[in-house]
Amino acid sequence: MTARQGDFRGLLRVFFLTLLVALGASAPFSDSIAATAVPKGNAAWLYPETQQQVDDWKAQLTTFNLAAGAERAIRVLYVYSTDLETTYTKPVIGTLAKTAVTTLRGIPNVTHVAAIIDADLTASYANLNKLTTAKINALADAHARLYCESSFDGIQLDLEPYNPTYKNSVLTFVRRLSLDLRDPSYCTRPKFIAFFVGPRQADATLYGALGPNGYAVISGYDLDSPGPGLPETPEQYRINLKSNVNFVINNANSTYGKFSIGLPFAASACEFESGVSLTDPSNIIQGYPMYDPVRPSYIPSAFDVLNQTIGSSGPSLTSRFLGVSVWGFLSRDVRVLGYRHTPKNVFDTPGMMSYMAANMPRKAVMPLSPAQAVCTICSGSRLQRRRQRPYYLYFPIQQTKAREYQTPNASVPPIRGDGDGGDDGSCCCCCGGGPPAHLARTKSTHSLRVTRPRPRANTSPSQPFRVSQSLSSSTCLGFTGVTFTGVIFGDFLAGLLRIRKGREKL
Repeated sequence: MTARQGDFRGLLRVFFLTLLVALGASAPFSDSIAATAVPKGNAAWLYPETQQQVDDWKAQLTTFNLAAGAERAIRVLYVYSTDLETTYTKPVIGTLAKTAVTTLRGIPNVTHVAAIIDADLTASYANLNKLTTAKINALADAHARLYCESSFDGIQLDLEPYNPTYKNSVLTFVRRLSLDLRDPSYCTRPKFIAFFVGPRQADATLYGALGPNGYAVISGYDLDSPGPGLPETPEQYRINLKSNVNFVINNANSTYGKFSIGLPFAASACEFESGVSLTDPSNIIQGYPMYDPVRPSYIPSAFDVLNQTIGSSGPSLTSRFLGVSVWGFLSRDVRVLGYRHTPKNVFDTPGMMSYMAANMPRKAVMPLSPAQAVCTICSGSRLQRRRQRPYYLYFPIQQTKAREYQTPNASVPPIRGDGDGGDDGSCCCCCGGGPPAHLARTKSTHSLRVTRPRPRANTSPSQPFRVSQSLSSSTCLGFTGVTFTGVIFGDFLAGLLRIRKGREKL
């Protein structure tokens, strides 16, 4: 091939990739694609102030998740990033949150890590009511742009109070942020949005604003109190929680109704083991255990309620109930009316970890779906033009460990992927010798046909092809084939893209 022909082919590739990206940016991801961003499984809140706390909690969660197994594990982590500031149009991600993502992704069975954005809407710096609709949208756009470029899988909002005074402006912000997080011009893959809310406030309007890539995180604690600063009894907590969970279930029957339920594994305002006076440590309000094998306690009461209300439908992947959200891993005390409530962390209560490992609500583990695979090109020194035969490349977005994929055709040996998905949220390529079995049986599998050499006599068929480059986000968008028609262009691109001598760059 002449240099001129090579230049022409290169220009042709760039043209078609640019065209596909432009088409993909013309409309949001379809609802079915956007919905794949929503994590299914139990979650937990983490509010660290030091890297040591992150490391300590990682060790605890690793021990727990290994004991609990994938279905009962804490698979989703909400990590505090920053507070919402309406006066600052260039938001930033908390420094510790950035480093925590990498650390926490190493926990077994963790599938998603999201950034927590808090706000006290009554504070002047966070009052959305002071902004016009255009400025609220611009603020949402700025946050979407920031977090789409990050390694977070989504955003969990805690904007309080969510009441009639602030509801309209909050919904405007949530609606725009949800749309941006499923817009290819912001996110090359959809990311989720979760909204913390009281059980009686999760209605069709909120679910509509959250959209297909969103869900409500329902407060299943602080539901009632016999008096200011006094603890709710486990029995009264059971009654209140059951009433509210039934209300949530009935209200979630809208198009986008999905929810997780937060439970007090650590102290809250109304559920706590003890309240210690900040001025006189000998002055203690006696509460009730979070867990106790004999005495009435909060978490066993909560699990009884979930079994009675959600029951056997809860583990299903199609259930609107996504799992339990665990409150919490805290760096600061919960303080109410001059008293410090204990325990501060989930596993501070003796026996809690073992009880949770055996009794946490189960949620089926999601298989890798076509929407979660990004087709890409992998170039390596072993790729040659001669004696080639086709294979497929898959990059599972959440896969960060090496995995050997079985090929649909038994005559094609499997190729072990190097699994380097990276932690920066970008699309990095990794080689796989075909899709997992369930993808092979799926007619709608998204694939990009390229070539691999026949193995030499002294070469193991499962030897990995090393990745020589990472592809840009826009290139990855083209490979996913996201367009306004939803057509996947993988096979079309296969006729346009070639790897020559294992060194040709896109």
